[in-house]
Amino acid sequence: MTDSPDLEIPMASVHDDAETKLAEISTAAADGPTDLPPAMTRPAFTEADLRPTTSQAASFAALRTELSEAVGQRLLRARAKPTELLTGKDWMYYLPDGNSIGRVSIPGTHESCARYGKGNIFVPCQTLDVADQLDRGCRFLDIRCRVVGSGSDMSFAIHHGAYYQNIMFGDVQQKCADFLYSHPSEFILMRVKQEYSHESDEDFRDIFKNRYLRSYYYTDGSIPTVGQARGKIVLLGDVAGLGGINYGGSNLVIQDDYSQDDPNVKFDEIWAQANASVVYRQPGDDRLYVNYVSANDPPWIAPDGYADLIQPPLYDAIWGNIEQWRTVGQLGVMPLDFFDSDGGWNEGLISGIIYWNYNW
Repeated sequence: MTDSPDLEIPMASVHDDAETKLAEISTAAADGPTDLPPAMTRPAFTEADLRPTTSQAASFAALRTELSEAVGQRLLRARAKPTELLTGKDWMYYLPDGNSIGRVSIPGTHESCARYGKGNIFVPCQTLDVADQLDRGCRFLDIRCRVVGSGSDMSFAIHHGAYYQNIMFGDVQQKCADFLYSHPSEFILMRVKQEYSHESDEDFRDIFKNRYLRSYYYTDGSIPTVGQARGKIVLLGDVAGLGGINYGGSNLVIQDDYSQDDPNVKFDEIWAQANASVVYRQPGDDRLYVNYVSANDPPWIAPDGYADLIQPPLYDAIWGNIEQWRTVGQLGVMPLDFFDSDGGWNEGLISGIIYWNYNW
């Protein structure tokens, strides 16, 4: 990003080429106000130089520790709550009830249940199951359902393409319900989509409503406040008429270039969407900005390889901008592949997204 001034830019769904998106920003900047801050900086990287340097890593680690201690002291003074502060299990506890959930920085998972590929390296996208993802801070789940059975026995099996993921939708739902029962301050965004079956939208939604729908779902089509969402699964319906917030509708702004063959372009798309959410979002715009960090490029780069390429520089970018920009706006929803799978860069990226919410 250049040091062009802040501005209003078109808010279309970001499936565009990154250069087009950045050109829109630059063009609008030329005609826009001149007294507003520049965009967040984008670190330079190439495929030959992907990770932050050792000194950068040490600096960001120290910043994480400093922020954690500062936030902890502030929270202890404000409310006598936890023995563990801002853990993955309870990090939403201190979000203001009146804030829109569209104004929250939320780590999530892409293909949340895709763990088994039977040797096909392009199928697995996660190593942790849903319960462990939630415990470690994930609050957006991407759930793909194949309709199986017949008649009154029809149900949803979780698939990634042709590959059954050894879990049924009812099991996923129960893991979410158990988590919310134990952690009522939290909410979970859940995208529900049909995959590898071809039932009509009407049949799919009838199965969902008759077999799975419970009182702990938020099924209104509007964006709720944090207080309205607490303790609930906020349904993002990716099937016509399913209910909840329409996944392809006007309440979401989505970047999901999942088959981009150039990691540099994909990174630019991620960072353009982050700037759209943090810097350029207009007052009153409470839409959900969903910014997929995930991608793959068959037959060259599998999902785990793409995560290794993209996540370290994104860690660099988030921690390098957090102090200046977290008071300006929020990152939105950032679904990842291989969520917190190695306890290293990935863990720091997740904590950066979470800490972006707290401006102390």
